[in-house]
Amino acid sequence: MKDLRGDDDEVIHEMLKLVDYDLQTHEYNNDNPGTGKLSDLSPTSLWPVHDFVARVLRVKATGFVMEKIDDRTLIRDTLPLGKRFNTFKNLLVLQPENAKFYGLVGLFFECAQEMQINPFLLSKAGHEYLKGKLGAELFNEFLDQIRSKARSEKYRRMVKDLKERMKRNFTSMRRYIEALFDEYSKLLVLRIDFGYHRYQGVPISLERILDDFQRLLNNRRQNSLFREMVGYIRRIEYGEDKRWHIHAILFFNGQELQNHSALAYLICEYWNRDITDNDGVAFNCNDSRNEYKYCGIGKIDNADIERRTHLLYALSYLTKKDEIIGFDVSGEHKMITKGVAPKRQRVKPGPKRKKMAQTTALPEHSVMVPSTGGAS
Repeated sequence: MKDLRGDDDEVIHEMLKLVDYDLQTHEYNNDNPGTGKLSDLSPTSLWPVHDFVARVLRVKATGFVMEKIDDRTLIRDTLPLGKRFNTFKNLLVLQPENAKFYGLVGLFFECAQEMQINPFLLSKAGHEYLKGKLGAELFNEFLDQIRSKARSEKYRRMVKDLKERMKRNFTSMRRYIEALFDEYSKLLVLRIDFGYHRYQGVPISLERILDDFQRLLNNRRQNSLFREMVGYIRRIEYGEDKRWHIHAILFFNGQELQNHSALAYLICEYWNRDITDNDGVAFNCNDSRNEYKYCGIGKIDNADIERRTHLLYALSYLTKKDEIIGFDVSGEHKMITKGVAPKRQRVKPGPKRKKMAQTTALPEHSVMVPSTGGAS
């Protein structure tokens, strides 16, 4: 059990074990809004990149043992890392436009760019990549480049800065949720993932999804679905299949509303039909709330410290992914953002409400993961 106000290596280690589950793209076998099942999920691109570099840094061995015979270079032996050559080749094409990476993922793409590797010229490890150089030789050089950069002062400083940014993001989001609970005795918390169908013909741009989500927020003033909406947190993510998509936590006044799953369904339908003109797909996490071992969604009372703890842990999990994966968008856009906190009003004399920061004990693995053990 950990206090989320702390930040030690054990907490980060737990996040590393759990991040594999949440970094999944919600793709569905049907077009019904919000009816996708957890079993229908497929892996995204970024976690395998992180995992590949982590494996490279754990060992000192090369990928292939090369041998010169006359004027030819041949592969004499394939070592364990060499068996991941095809993985390396496939990961090279995954970097999205208008995005930048830090951490191990950033290390991977930075090395590939500096070496000017063209993944479309790569075939098999034993085949020629460029004149006089096999794919296996390029792979060995790439491993050396990753290890060299990981030892640099620039990289170590970047990791430190990333961790500080994660702390700032988490503190800001936590205070935002605390302000909402100070204002409302009950919150209806919806978790919805917004994206687009896999096959669009034209790739979905970052600007498209940000514009569509902003239109959803702007339209809430005229749409009765959002009459009781009091706040939101949204995070941009990128998946190999679904490309750009958004994880959103929407907050509603829980005194006025009851059925969170039905409301989330209608919002999913609104996104799919009206906002994206049927290009969109949305996943209603509230509809699958019973599949989560520890759940921070649904109706949460201000005094329900356990449920608020689950919500806080899920928030910590989202912000710690900045530290683990190190993914960011370029330009003026922000990876994670929130609504405007309600202005604090003078509180009448009486019992003080419990604050989220008072929570000190967390159940083991208390993040929104399936009870069947979706994390590894």
